[in-house]
Amino acid sequence: MPATANIEVKILLMNRHFLYLPLYVAQFDHPKSSKLPFFGKVPPHYSVEVTPAQRESDRTDKAVFDELMDARLGSSSIMFAVCDPTVLLARPDKNARMAASLITSSAFWAVNHDAKDVRLVSDLSSFNQILCYERGTTSNLIARRIAKGSKDKLRVVQSTDEIQQLDKLGEGTLAISPELLNIANLVFGPPRPGVKRAEIVLELCTTKEFSNVLTTALFTRAEVVEKHPELVSGVLAALQSALLAIHAGHPLVKECARYNFTDAFCLDEALAIANSGNVFPETIHVRRDRWQRACEFYYISQAIAVKREKSTLTKAEELQAEKLYGQAVLDRELLSLVTKAITRGFLEALGGGDAASAAGAWRTSRRVVWAFGLVAAGFGARHVLAAAVAPDAKIAMGVSWALMLVAGWWSGELVGYRKPSRGHAAHWVSFVLMWWALHELVVPPTLPNAHFLPGLSLDGALAGGILTLAGGWVIAVGLFVRDQVSKEGRKTSSAGHER
Repeated sequence: MPATANIEVKILLMNRHFLYLPLYVAQFDHPKSSKLPFFGKVPPHYSVEVTPAQRESDRTDKAVFDELMDARLGSSSIMFAVCDPTVLLARPDKNARMAASLITSSAFWAVNHDAKDVRLVSDLSSFNQILCYERGTTSNLIARRIAKGSKDKLRVVQSTDEIQQLDKLGEGTLAISPELLNIANLVFGPPRPGVKRAEIVLELCTTKEFSNVLTTALFTRAEVVEKHPELVSGVLAALQSALLAIHAGHPLVKECARYNFTDAFCLDEALAIANSGNVFPETIHVRRDRWQRACEFYYISQAIAVKREKSTLTKAEELQAEKLYGQAVLDRELLSLVTKAITRGFLEALGGGDAASAAGAWRTSRRVVWAFGLVAAGFGARHVLAAAVAPDAKIAMGVSWALMLVAGWWSGELVGYRKPSRGHAAHWVSFVLMWWALHELVVPPTLPNAHFLPGLSLDGALAGGILTLAGGWVIAVGLFVRDQVSKEGRKTSSAGHER
């Protein structure tokens, strides 16, 4: 495959949920910290876009999975999908590959203005109506399980709108929601005058029925694993690094969340709730016990939702679960990629990998920039102080050096060069040459011997030539890089900013 080819890749989501945070952290592009999209682990000839389903009617786990499995290489760019893993029970497909776990407890919270005497999941049926998403979503299945077949209690709302609707409908309404950021804003944000503050009635992810349940997984197809192993490997390794960053409380995680969600007012509280509920797994590995718990949840909830008593799985259901796990998770080629991605993520976190972790990259880039600045400042100061020229000439030379460092740094930040990078280094080389030529054309004619480099003068023609070439490079390359950064920002923003 030629390195110059540009292969578009889509990771399809049902909607932009805050709890897809591991994926957003992996995708996050942050030039200031040298954080590349997918931590630079995806080969450059792939262009990966994280995108929600376009139509509201397609924003279900089922629809997202169907779209992935119906897509084919050569005619579609959809190569991954994020959804509830139990879609595989509803539509078994031998080509489906469950590549990574992203959420490993049923990350739903029951929210109301009055907790009443709720202690158990069964107590939630006492509410008059329950807000949930459309049929085909985990939210709807949980709500139907709570309502025990009473369809009159269910009120279907658009995905991510349930907390807004709860605030309007009052105390008799219960919202079953995964929208943790919106929940945190409602529960911990400033209360409205005359309105009773909402609260989390029950954390479903901590209950016996819903804990340790694989809730969200990254799916791909067998042909993607076979024909694009380096892409799959890069995405998986990036997700592993993102999970480690979340568990470590890395500052990049909060910065990513604030970039992707404009309403991240109570972000600390939302992350604390997720942490207490063990929502995010330690590794991307799809554990057998969590898959089995997901299957139990699916089959039992389906039965209760239609008023059938069920507490265990049949032998046929257990065998089906094992068969699908073997096909979708234990595929030899995929399992090898997963194992290497996990190992790579932990080695990098410990400083032993082939690339720096997000935290290491942040520290390294800052050290390089500061080291360069100190060396340049020391070099300039030594030459200015050692110059055998008049004091006013020394002052002019010192001021010119200081202005060059400030202007060079500011212009690099304005363009958005990654640090460290060859482009950033080339920017500084050309900028110094441009400034040298400009200094020689402006300062020495006014203050004799006040050369940028003491004792080294440039005649007008040579200085003009250097200024033209170096200045042209600074401006042309700067505009090009700035345009590329803006395009990447718009692309990320189109799939990134919510509401």
